[in-house]
Amino acid sequence: MKKNRLVIFSFVFILSLQLILSERFDINDNSALIITREIGTEGAEYGIITDKGDVLELKTTDNNAKIVYWKKIDSGWKNQWLFENIKVNSRFVFDKKENKLIEAHFSVAQEGEYEIENLRFFVPENGKVDYENGKIVVTVPEESRIKKPSLIDTTNKEAGVDITYKVEGQKGVNLDYNGENIPLRGAPKTLNRDEFNTLEIGYDSKLDRFFLKNGEINNIAFGSISSEDRVYMFIGEEVPANFNEDFFKVDFTNKKVEIGAKAGSEGVYVNFYPGNAVISVDENQILSTKAIGHYNPSDEEKKNYGWNEWSDKSRVIIEDRGKDVIPLITTQGAFEVISGKQLVWYDKNSKVPLASPNYVKTGKNSVGVGIQSFDSEGKPIKYTIKENNVDKTLTYDGSTFINENGDIYSAAKNSNVYDRAVVNNLNNEYREKLNELISYDKQKALQIVSLPIEKIRYELDNLVPDFSKFFGSEKSARTKNFIVNSPNGNARAYATALEYWRKQHALEWFGKEIPDWDRPFPVTITSGPNIGGGGATTFSPLGRGRGIIPKNMNIQGSRDSLLYGTIPHETLHTVFASHFGVPIPRWIDEGACTAIECASERNKHNRLLVGVLQSDQIIPFNQMMLAEDYPRDVLTFYAQGASSSEFLLRKGGDGINGKRKLLQFLNSAISGGETKDAWTRALQKYYNINSINEFQNQWLRDTRQRIKTGDFYKK
Repeated sequence: MKKNRLVIFSFVFILSLQLILSERFDINDNSALIITREIGTEGAEYGIITDKGDVLELKTTDNNAKIVYWKKIDSGWKNQWLFENIKVNSRFVFDKKENKLIEAHFSVAQEGEYEIENLRFFVPENGKVDYENGKIVVTVPEESRIKKPSLIDTTNKEAGVDITYKVEGQKGVNLDYNGENIPLRGAPKTLNRDEFNTLEIGYDSKLDRFFLKNGEINNIAFGSISSEDRVYMFIGEEVPANFNEDFFKVDFTNKKVEIGAKAGSEGVYVNFYPGNAVISVDENQILSTKAIGHYNPSDEEKKNYGWNEWSDKSRVIIEDRGKDVIPLITTQGAFEVISGKQLVWYDKNSKVPLASPNYVKTGKNSVGVGIQSFDSEGKPIKYTIKENNVDKTLTYDGSTFINENGDIYSAAKNSNVYDRAVVNNLNNEYREKLNELISYDKQKALQIVSLPIEKIRYELDNLVPDFSKFFGSEKSARTKNFIVNSPNGNARAYATALEYWRKQHALEWFGKEIPDWDRPFPVTITSGPNIGGGGATTFSPLGRGRGIIPKNMNIQGSRDSLLYGTIPHETLHTVFASHFGVPIPRWIDEGACTAIECASERNKHNRLLVGVLQSDQIIPFNQMMLAEDYPRDVLTFYAQGASSSEFLLRKGGDGINGKRKLLQFLNSAISGGETKDAWTRALQKYYNINSINEFQNQWLRDTRQRIKTGDFYKK
């Protein structure tokens, strides 16, 4: 190949002189550079070479330049690499002694593949490459296309360089992955997804695998919990069983996601947002799961549960199981399922305490967790749980799941009966309800725990005994606390219901039963299919903490409305009166009693209230809360009292927590004399509501919103 004499002369005699390069520059006897727009073009000025002693620096002075590096091999010349479509002001630095490129900073006008060391990599249109100190950073515009790099010499697994793609903007890139176009961007910085991380994608040549710290694919966010660890990405491929790195795998065809954490890793997370292509998630909800390879328990956890730091790898599979079937999470090792402040997790020995496990609700009702039953050798895994603060060892055969109340259920082979392993200190309210149901109707209990998880809590919340077994012609019946007179029969069923609701109300509101009364309550019942429900109960209060003297209870209605509406309502009056020993404010007494009636009765009150709101005829709260007697419009008073009481119950935490807080609120107001100031102080202390007027406004906003969303009543 003929050498450019001008270039050689200048290089030999004026080493520090900047030269205008037209076509070819000889670095030494064994290597040369060519810079041009098109092969064969001569006479144009496209770059400047500066000799800096040990290195040569080339800068492009025009767009669309092509740079070719030639090397003499076995007396012949061979094209080693070329950079084309290079933009102006790009810069390259060559080591003359080593005959190699050691630094490059260039932008490209068109997409194409480039080679540095043993790595071939793709750069999209208007992409920018920075290569220095053995690292390549490719900065690409958002919504560009990128491909997986490859090795030039596949017999050598060392690329010789590290490469990272960095995306400008928050829209991410389109990843060309095994023939599929995958939209990928940085993971959200917040759960609201109002801001996203900058996407950075690395490539490991030894594993032939992309990795990143965090990302989002089709509304599925994932990433490393640690800022130092990398997460390897698998899309539609199997993860090798011996893969010992943090990873994220998504299989859109089979609707399955798997995450794994290596031993010692702080973990890998995955968040499923509405609209993702794997798990159906309702609007404004998130399903979040972590695989944990390393955990540092708190001192309290070490003391209470004997946990120590662990370092075992973990794998979690989240999969859709078809229409109307809840998604399943299958785990091996430490994991976590999160819904807001509530989570579920295990330590490395598969010990269970579960901490506040209420699974996030999804469009498929909820999430079930399947526990690994056998180890890699096929031997049953022994699980240790805490039952009444005592460790208990169990094994499962695969027919095992955890419901949202934190209880584990397992079915022995060829058995239809679920045995319940109680987890310590979890959801006592629901455990008590289920225990009571098991005591008198085990088949019903089996049906409930076999339901989709979202429905279990609902069924237990609305669970009452089957009083029909007590139906009969008896016109009178007597229990410890009630004497029932029912001319139309079923006296035993009504007496059983009265005792049940008396006990149930006391346990739910006060955490213990109230003492038996000194004399039974006389109860007169008028029943019939066309008789409207209602009742009146009278008693003599004995003073704070001293209980009552029963007088009379007169109730009426159809059989079912009596059992599930009027009797629960009237017995709660007696339970409240027995506890306080003094009359309690009318609005909250009637409101709380109405709020616990069966769903159909509550729906009647709510339908009435909708009409009251539409006609702007509500009773002002400063009148309602200070009323000593029933107003003229007693139905509105009942409906409004029930709705406002239910609002406070929800604001206080629902369930037992909401009831206990309402009691504290009521005690405070009664102790203060039930004045306007006393109610205001109680509202401020227990509900962070500054005034009675603010209470009314908050209730109005909440009720109107629930009416708007269809959550308030059924038409």
